[in-house]
Amino acid sequence: MMSILLASSAVPTPAYTLLGTLREKTHAANASATLCDPVKQYSGYYTLSTGTVGRSKNYFYWFFESRRTPSTDPVVMWMTGGPGCSSEVALFGENGPCSINKQGTQTITNDYSWNTQANVLYIDQPTGTGFSWGTGYDHNEDTVAADMYDFLQQFYRNHQQYKQNPFFVVGESYAGHYVPAVTHKVWEMNTKLPSGALYINLKGTSVGNGLTNPEIQYGYYPEMAISSNGHAPAVSNATYEIMKAAVPPCQEAIRGCDKGIPETCILATDVCNLGLIEPYSLTGLNPYDMREKCEVPPLCYDFSNVGVYLSRPDVQQALGVDGEHKWKDCNHAVAIEFELAGDWMHSFQDKLPDQLAAGIRVLMYAGDQDFICNWLGNQAWTRALEWAHKDEFNAAPVTLWNVSGTPAGTLQTAANFSFLRVYDAGHMGALRTALSNATGHCQTLGPQPILAFAHPLPAFAQTLPATATRPGETALSVLLVTPLPPPVPALSPPLCTLAAHSASRPACACAGDDQCVPRRKALNEGSFGLFWRGLGARGRAQRLDCVSCGV
Repeated sequence: MMSILLASSAVPTPAYTLLGTLREKTHAANASATLCDPVKQYSGYYTLSTGTVGRSKNYFYWFFESRRTPSTDPVVMWMTGGPGCSSEVALFGENGPCSINKQGTQTITNDYSWNTQANVLYIDQPTGTGFSWGTGYDHNEDTVAADMYDFLQQFYRNHQQYKQNPFFVVGESYAGHYVPAVTHKVWEMNTKLPSGALYINLKGTSVGNGLTNPEIQYGYYPEMAISSNGHAPAVSNATYEIMKAAVPPCQEAIRGCDKGIPETCILATDVCNLGLIEPYSLTGLNPYDMREKCEVPPLCYDFSNVGVYLSRPDVQQALGVDGEHKWKDCNHAVAIEFELAGDWMHSFQDKLPDQLAAGIRVLMYAGDQDFICNWLGNQAWTRALEWAHKDEFNAAPVTLWNVSGTPAGTLQTAANFSFLRVYDAGHMGALRTALSNATGHCQTLGPQPILAFAHPLPAFAQTLPATATRPGETALSVLLVTPLPPPVPALSPPLCTLAAHSASRPACACAGDDQCVPRRKALNEGSFGLFWRGLGARGRAQRLDCVSCGV
């Protein structure tokens, strides 16, 4: 018998090939006051070939230097979700340097922009989103992560003055898919950095009201639908029971999708949305803020002023926009691509433990008035996450998050992982947070060490002054800079929430040791069509309404 000895040798990491090109316009500081903010800006396109002749992707981006110290302040890349919604929605409506007047004719400076303390990079992705265009559409997170990594390599190669700065990726909604995938790609490439690639100084990642773990999050739609923290329950007892019955088949289909059974992914989307989203939609309420009706379906918010402004030829020329491509807030065709590919129901929380183990700070935050990616589901999956400090995190106290002495939310933190519930905020936390003083006017809040990623991470929260165009709204700023204060024992929110509900065992829950003061009231229960026809007869139903917390 002949034996063969094979000498082992390390397999070299393949060299990185720089892909794509930047087509960029530079706006000098103090020379671009009419273009949103008088700081240095870069805008334009990252063009990436798909490898097929005649097919390419063209990603629009807009970068604002920090108003403070751009040479050392963090770089924050913002990704709006959808999928298919433009990051200019956030730029002009949530956390950017300016907003746009109702007529769409001029910009209004936002004194509380995230670029007060950070360099902020907004990108429209995937292709087909906002000003981005091309003949090659992404439809899953592998391609999203690969494209964004290639973009960052090009961006830092062309702007090496920022490559040593701490780097953070933040997003909201469907960015609960995007952000973990992108940051994991950055971490992975940094770990085995190939020749030809630049090290990206990734320090933290954050998602607001995101969809990250659908299996767990979809299970909390029934409870959120009957919650009453600052609003009436959205559905009746009978509808609640129907929604509860839809949870097991929904979660079973999601598990099949995560196991790689393609047909179950679309099945999960249909079953889960029909049984758990549609009952709420039929109420006419805003899925992004349970306190109000959906005024402008399907997004419920009117961004037409942004469209008017971004359609101006002078603005497009200044930004370097490819003029034949009209801006839109959200592109449903992009969403359909992701849905048909099965991406929607895949879970992405498993992209986080590697990053947490590497010391990367992770913050998940959620406004507690949002239904569609609600705080109950987000809190639940953060507590279920398998990582080295899971037990420590679940045992950590839920502490009060104060903004200028005002209770603004609750925070749970262990090691470098945090979950923040933001009181009175909707789906877009930076758009719809109501922090009011005794007179009912918005408070102007100075920079705060909002939590966040435990340890010296960045963050500050602001609200717009009472004279702002959107009174009562806030610019929640998750940035990086001051260390956290000592934990403060959590106080109860102004109203309690419905934690459990059934015909026989209704219950409310408050933060801490307070007890809810329940109130029963009779409500008309309407019938639903389609799947629910015949299941919800008109009549009088007793509903538990949790109205206050008290010892």
